[in-house]
Amino acid sequence: MDTWKAAVDDEGFKARGNRPFIQPSKSKEPATGTVRKGLPRNWYDDSWYRSQSDAKKVLLGAAAQRKIPALQPYQQPVRP
Repeated sequence: MDTWKAAVDDEGFKARGNRPFIQPSKSKEPATGTVRKGLPRNWYDDSWYRSQSDAKKVLLGAAAQRKIPALQPYQQPVRP
């Protein structure tokens, strides 16, 4: 007598489940978008800012430098 697997294979049934997902490997393009105007000068990437023309810098309207705020670490809320 044939085994169960041999009988299933003879009938042309395939294994159950989804086929494996093969993700193509390609590098992602740099994110592009609109520039936020009016931020403090030191909040922009220095090399990017220096690469802009004088006209674009004027349109950007960078404000005076200001310290970048530090985020507080997450803390569990205090329960009464």
